Amino acid sequence: MVEEIKKRRFRKRSLYARFVVGKDELKLFKDLIKALKDGIYDEIPLTINYDDLSIRYMDPSRVMMADINLRKYCFYEWEVSTLKDMPRIVELPQTVLVNADDVLYALGDIKNQNVTFEVKLGFRTWKDKETITVRKPDKCPKCGLPTVDNQLPYDKRGKDGRSYRCRCGWRGKVRERSKKVKVERAEFFEPRELTISTHDEVYDFSILDKVDDVPPVPAIHFDAKVTVALEMFRKKLKKLSKRFDTVTFIAKDETFIVKGKGETGSGKLVLSYSNGNDMLLNVEANGEQKAHYSINNLLYVLPKLGEVATLEFSSDLPLKTSIKTGIDAQIDFYLAPKLVD
Repeated sequence: MVEEIKKRRFRKRSLYARFVVGKDELKLFKDLIKALKDGIYDEIPLTINYDDLSIRYMDPSRVMMADINLRKYCFYEWEVSTLKDMPRIVELPQTVLVNADDVLYALGDIKNQNVTFEVKLGFRTWKDKETITVRKPDKCPKCGLPTVDNQLPYDKRGKDGRSYRCRCGWRGKVRERSKKVKVERAEFFEPRELTISTHDEVYDFSILDKVDDVPPVPAIHFDAKVTVALEMFRKKLKKLSKRFDTVTFIAKDETFIVKGKGETGSGKLVLSYSNGNDMLLNVEANGEQKAHYSINNLLYVLPKLGEVATLEFSSDLPLKTSIKTGIDAQIDFYLAPKLVD
């Protein structure tokens, strides 16, 4: 006898977001989408929240990451609405994938016009049950860390397997049991559309997918901060890229040194700058900091989106670049260091 499967009872929910890119910011918006497509990936995750639009994702090789935040004041108009009784699982923020080529195609050669973006998302939700593990205590009484990472090997945890040692050194007993809890789940349903329009053109595109996992911002302490005139610095990097594939940054006191080096080691170029140089606007360093990066990738994380850029790094750690634009926006990129013998 086949057990009858209980049918799910779905509830439909919707999300609507509308933001208008003003004609004065349109070029910057197009350049940003193109920079993300060329440098990171052509499927861009848009995270929609009540007061901002953000983009955070990594390239397929996980070497570069973009971290963009466009506050609602960046836009000529801004509107986001959801149903009041929407379950928590489909509240904002929500992240969806859009195709960069679709956006760039729609924007095309549009100039001196406001452009309206409309995101229409349908969800269906249902109640479900899942099994979770409950621990007592759930946190280390000494340091507060969750009791999920037992430092004792399996043969040292006693007959009942409850003996526990925390990273901080605390020892005790941790009991575990399984518990079924009610959860609410959601998935995309119709509609799932992106509409891009001006006063005389309308383009409709399908949203590719819903994104559940957005990478966190790297937790890094930077010991060097260098501010440069972006266009001049990019020209120097492009010159280096014709002969070399690796660049070394050295920051010490008020001096910033850029070294170019090829894989064969046949040549090297050293550029040294001090505060007051036309290209170098400011240097702050805690001791000497030295790190190596791919020149080609460095150009990707320093797109020409503003006049000034800030480079933050520490020895042999990822680089953070921040582009200053004329609008209230956060435009940051991260680049992993390159291992050099």
